[in-house]
Formats: sequence, structure tokens, C-alpha cells
Amino acid sequence: MKIMLVQKHASLARLYREELEDAGFRVRVRPDMASAVAALERQPAQIVIMDAAVQGHQMERCLASLRKVHPGPVLALGSAVHNPLCGLGFHGVQMVPISSDLRPLLCSIKGQAAAMLWNAAAHA
Repeated sequence: MKIMLVQKHASLARLYREELEDAGFRVRVRPDMASAVAALERQPAQIVIMDAAVQGHQMERCLASLRKVHPGPVLALGSAVHNPLCGLGFHGVQMVPISSDLRPLLCSIKGQAAAMLWNAAAHA
């Protein structure tokens, strides 16, 4: 499964990439949404993971540009206390807490992967 990770902090990007690759996923990293969208136009991914705090108040615009090239699941890493998605009604965007424990993120990715497989089987 291919994952696009949008993370501007190189050390965090490296940590997420290593953990996700160890879990068996193929990961591409881009530092911002514009470069992620350009990369997704050339080579799609099944899941996009982004840092909600990095996108900040531009979250709505970032997701609008992302949806032009990626109809699939989006996992937004962030705090439940400061959720920029709250009340905006973004379909297919799941908030995942930022933590040094990546198990919730891996669980969310595996859940999304299972849902996509079931959906594909149902439409086959």
C-alpha cells in the first residue's frame, strides 16, 4: 500500500517514514501540500497522512487542492483539543492524535486499508 506523508519537519518525517515502512507500507514524503499534490498527480497513493497543525488555517484550501487528485482516505495528525477540522465537515478525513506512540496511526491506516479492500471486493 502506498502512503503520501505531508510533513515539513524532516526529523518527524523520517520517524514516521521508518515506522510505516517497518510496518510494510511504501511511503513518499513531501514537505508541503503543493508538492504532495504535484507528486500525487504523477503517482497516486492509497492514503494521505498530513500534519493538521502544519496546514493551520489553510486546511480548507489544502484539502480542496488535495481532493482534486486524491479521492481516498486522508489521516490528519493533530490534537483533539485543537482540531482544525472541527465543524468543517471534511468527508474522508480522520483525525489521529499526534503521539510518540505510533500505534493509533498504524491502527487507523490498517483500518482504512481493510475498508478499501472490502469496498473494492464489493464493487468487483
